[in-house]
Amino acid sequence: MKKLLLLVAATISFAFDKLHYEAIFNELKKPRIGLDEGKISKIKDPFMLNQKSQIQDLDGLAIDTNSSLHLQAIFGKMVKISSKWYRHNEIVNDYKITQINENNVILKNKTEEIKLEITKESRSVEIK
Repeated sequence: MKKLLLLVAATISFAFDKLHYEAIFNELKKPRIGLDEGKISKIKDPFMLNQKSQIQDLDGLAIDTNSSLHLQAIFGKMVKISSKWYRHNEIVNDYKITQINENNVILKNKTEEIKLEITKESRSVEIK
């Protein structure tokens, strides 16, 4: 008798669980409405670094912290920016090199002025 009651209780419990899960699965089967392509294209990618993050130095010039331009060296009147050598008044990515200082370079275009500073990427120097 106990076994029969236990079997009936388990069957009823299983039936209720099955109905519960079937209801959940039926809800999941319904088509979901998402964003249209226009709204998706307006969403900004949180992983992209193309947005300029600028801080200002003491002179009020913008220091571009996310730029693709990296000042690597200054040698007299020449500067190495992003693995290429330039001179005063030359153009780098639509910016004109307007000033070469001891530790930084000032670049200007029509709308903004930025300051690139030398960053120490590696302290090890290899001479070949």
